[in-house]
Amino acid sequence: MAEIRLEGVTKQYHKLTAVSEMSITARQGEFLVLFGPAGAGKTTTLKLIAGLEPLDGGTIYFDDRSMSEVDTADRNVSMAFENYALYPHMSVFDNMAFPLNVPSRRGQYSKEDIERRVKEIAQVLQIDMLLQRTPRELSGGQRQRVALGRCLIREPAVTLLDEPIAHLDAKLRHRMYAELKRIQHDRGTTTIYATPAQTEAMAMADRIVVIFGGKVQQVSSPRDLYERPVSVDVARFGGDQTMNVLPARLVSTNGDMAFDLAGHLVPLDDCTRDALIDSGVGQEVLIGVRPPDVSCNLEKSLHSIPASVYAVEHSGHTPLVTAQCGENLVELISECLSTAPVGTPLWLSFEDCRMYVFDAATSKLVATANMEAH
Repeated sequence: MAEIRLEGVTKQYHKLTAVSEMSITARQGEFLVLFGPAGAGKTTTLKLIAGLEPLDGGTIYFDDRSMSEVDTADRNVSMAFENYALYPHMSVFDNMAFPLNVPSRRGQYSKEDIERRVKEIAQVLQIDMLLQRTPRELSGGQRQRVALGRCLIREPAVTLLDEPIAHLDAKLRHRMYAELKRIQHDRGTTTIYATPAQTEAMAMADRIVVIFGGKVQQVSSPRDLYERPVSVDVARFGGDQTMNVLPARLVSTNGDMAFDLAGHLVPLDDCTRDALIDSGVGQEVLIGVRPPDVSCNLEKSLHSIPASVYAVEHSGHTPLVTAQCGENLVELISECLSTAPVGTPLWLSFEDCRMYVFDAATSKLVATANMEAH
């Protein structure tokens, strides 16, 4: 295993900057996830690490060795990309065994050892009954598992995985979270995994690198990413449900500070008040509240805000309710509204929940109830 370090790495395609001055480190034995929307630069970053694309700036190190003059074949990297890249004339077995049979490794593995490795990985990926088939006889999800198996058959210095389970059905994909983590833990291989799926990122990562537009936005553990997002964009990507982000304004009422949210006052808790002590009255902010933290009631209470049911989604034990609150839509979790018809009046409360406060101009985090001002 190796430490992979990117220092100021840049890659351009004509006028498009796919990766911009990226500096990140994957520690030895770490499961590092590159997380961001399509086009963020995740795949390009993996190709740069593998040596499949030349750098336009910066340096990539494996441990303390620069990869600037090192070919892909000499980097001891194992890769699995979303596009499969299987050999059509080979069986599933031969496709998976291929990395152990290349000329540079010929003789390192006995026939029995190769067969054992292939069968072990195939069983984990639930393709052990397909070993004699060719790629054209497989479904898209099966081909993806073969490509993943070919990657996992080796024990390289670093494993690069680009959306390797994107085409699997939901049940199998969820099982693969645990299997991939277990394989990585048992082998201790430094692994860099790219995905646009927040569930995958949060479930598997030791640390997450959030990337937008080729730029690193935040690097942190899944828990810190959820609890302390540095900006609105990052906050909207962390968690099972999208964070509600509502425009508000700081106002003074009876000598105390409050948020004016759609013409309704929301008092500040002590921690948020202390964090915003230097902010001026009238400052425009964005309030972030996650759906599980929104309180609702069918009757008005002090500091509650009027709303109405916009939609109800049944995706689990407790329904996700979308409420119309002025010009904004607010998502919340409420079992009591599971059968509420559209238009049902209700009252929302943000007073006792954890709120995130972002600067409206920069979208950067200013405060939460449990932190000091940045």
